[in-house]
Amino acid sequence: MTNKRILCFLFIINIFFVLSGLCFAQSITWQRTYNRLNGWPDEAYDICQSTDGNFYLAGSSYLGGIYVLKINQYGDTIWTRAEIGGIAYAVTASGDGGCVLTGLRSNKSFTVKYSASGVIVWNKEYSGTQMYNQDIVATIDGYVICGTDWATYFDGYYAKVDLQGNLVWEKYYPSDDSRSFNSVINSGDDGYVFTGKIDTTGYPSQATIMKTDNNGNILWEKRYLMNGIGAVGIEIQKISQGFLIGGRTGDSTYTIERAFILRVDNNGNFINQKVFISNEDEYFQHISVATENRYVMSIFRYGSGWTIYGKILVIDSIGNIIREKYLNDSNQIVLNSSLCLPNGDILFAGMSEFDNITHEDVFAARTDSNLNVPPPIGIQNTNSGIIKSFKLLNNYPNPFNSTTTIQFEIAKPSNITIKIFDINGRLVTKLLCNSYVSAGNYKIKWEAINLPSGLYFITLETEEGFKDAMKIILVK
Repeated sequence: MTNKRILCFLFIINIFFVLSGLCFAQSITWQRTYNRLNGWPDEAYDICQSTDGNFYLAGSSYLGGIYVLKINQYGDTIWTRAEIGGIAYAVTASGDGGCVLTGLRSNKSFTVKYSASGVIVWNKEYSGTQMYNQDIVATIDGYVICGTDWATYFDGYYAKVDLQGNLVWEKYYPSDDSRSFNSVINSGDDGYVFTGKIDTTGYPSQATIMKTDNNGNILWEKRYLMNGIGAVGIEIQKISQGFLIGGRTGDSTYTIERAFILRVDNNGNFINQKVFISNEDEYFQHISVATENRYVMSIFRYGSGWTIYGKILVIDSIGNIIREKYLNDSNQIVLNSSLCLPNGDILFAGMSEFDNITHEDVFAARTDSNLNVPPPIGIQNTNSGIIKSFKLLNNYPNPFNSTTTIQFEIAKPSNITIKIFDINGRLVTKLLCNSYVSAGNYKIKWEAINLPSGLYFITLETEEGFKDAMKIILVK
């Protein structure tokens, strides 16, 4: 091979890798609701990415039960599981494609592991009579959980289990009044760091940061107020300079709830803090690290008529607001957790109510790094009688300009898929993918963003093998 051919070959290979990198770095944006059973509340409290590239959402389902969803990068449901009793407040990925969760259930400390296919691998309970676990983190040799023991007048609680879910050690951290741990991370040097709060009679609550070694022995603890006002540490993240804490504080009269961030070094010593001023209650929910100088914070605030807005702030390391966005449809959205992804996208999980439905659904949204996101995909059950068949009904309007409402009937509970194709048979989008719905009449809105005028096709498929299709016309 001549030198010229070699150079040409290397140039082509280089271009291939550049284009591949651009492809893999491309943003994937969406937002949608997940309605397991109509009329019952569902909510996601935490989210994590699995080792197979998918995501787990964990929370609570109807009648008070643990609810777990596995979704792919497009938000399509892979599987869902619901267990009787309990609430999953935290979830972390296991090293084999599965997940491990903890939370509140039957007053005992517990962990549950699901395999990548949704099978329960273990379901372990530990000590306690009124345990409230708030967080879990994976370690090299197991998992560390933290929370509060209500039975002993709010003692802090933390424990470690091995890779099979067996208890290695557990610790109770009493105080004169009350103490709680809300979040835990690996310290980066064979230990763990926790945040939470401590209450002492006659004094305001203090945000606590505590470091332990691998065996749970306390190495140091620091306590902080926010400008002399009481504070609670809700979430902790590792940064290169030390640790980032997000939490809740108040105004000088303790009548308005406010969010704050606090940065400390590796020994818990103060670096800087920022309280986010607002004239309305704003409740800190979660913070995640995009880069060393870019953090993503989720908050909810009350609007008029008790409407709850999901508020997202992208901030720098000293708390300057880079971007701000509200997520709100016809009713309310709460963003309980966030996850910054390698390509710059941000994934959020929580709860929403769409179309004036009186129950809550699990909500997830994936935005780009600038918080851009398309309109939500949500379905409304308008059941008014006995449904005898699976059928696509006429959408309205049709022809339509940008937005149309798709109607369909489901004869019995089923996992369904709704797709949109263009006239050449190319897949445009999936509105629902293997999503569980009960029997009823449904409506779902579709916004044809950045699509040309023309003929499109809606398809409905069920797990029983039923298929239906209908043509629609987009006119711009």
